[in-house]
Amino acid sequence: MRSGQAFVPMHWGSNFLSGSGARNQGAGINALTNAAFDPDSKQPELKHAAVRIERAGLSWQLVAFGFAPDGKTLTLLEQLRARMSAFPFASCTLIGRKFPGALFHAASEQPLASELLGGLDALFGLDGEPVLRYDDTRRGISRRIRIDDGRVSAVRLAGDTQAAVWLKDWLIRGDSVAVLGRLLLAPTVAAPTGFVTCGKIVCNCWNVSQSEISEFVDALPDVERVGNSAAFDAVQVALKCGTQCGSCLPEVRRMVSERKRTRLAA
Repeated sequence: MRSGQAFVPMHWGSNFLSGSGARNQGAGINALTNAAFDPDSKQPELKHAAVRIERAGLSWQLVAFGFAPDGKTLTLLEQLRARMSAFPFASCTLIGRKFPGALFHAASEQPLASELLGGLDALFGLDGEPVLRYDDTRRGISRRIRIDDGRVSAVRLAGDTQAAVWLKDWLIRGDSVAVLGRLLLAPTVAAPTGFVTCGKIVCNCWNVSQSEISEFVDALPDVERVGNSAAFDAVQVALKCGTQCGSCLPEVRRMVSERKRTRLAA
């Protein structure tokens, strides 16, 4: 994004984005866009709009993500979406590639009531055992992490969400965390023991990161002899990036070409 520009995801309707304000509830991104549309094609006017940006002032944030305890991810999504209107801002999407899970973001002016927080925990199986817990009631900070077979399977961070980046990577990649124990509750941007995150996500539909694409291209046999088109096709087959909405295709093609040039120059 360039300075002076603003971007909103035009496909995020009320299933993915909502809030408690009367103007937002049930409208999703349409609460912010021009209501005009073509009378014949019904195509909405989304190409340009006047913009005024104001600070939301939603200082308390929450993020919860993980796999459904009973394996029914779509049911979990519907249950989470039913709770979005309890927040001034909330979003709910799928995450993961091999095993699908749910990702729930929310923000408000004040910490969520304990009964509502407990309801969210129950949906992700964070109200039982084995679950790591941390609570600071005075500051409105709490953390819950569910561990199954030595791996992170669900996380809820409230009040302080900076550890979400590396915890989500750990969940999606399925890395063993058996030896870390309560270090997983660390409220830090950097993960314990030098764990390196996947980096910027290029394909949001399939949660494919920059590092995954680069590592795959590097691992192609005789990568110097493989054409850009063939390397790009191989990336799509293996990682699925660009096979759903297609918005990441230009970036994936650029990355494949640039990575090959880097290898040839090395």
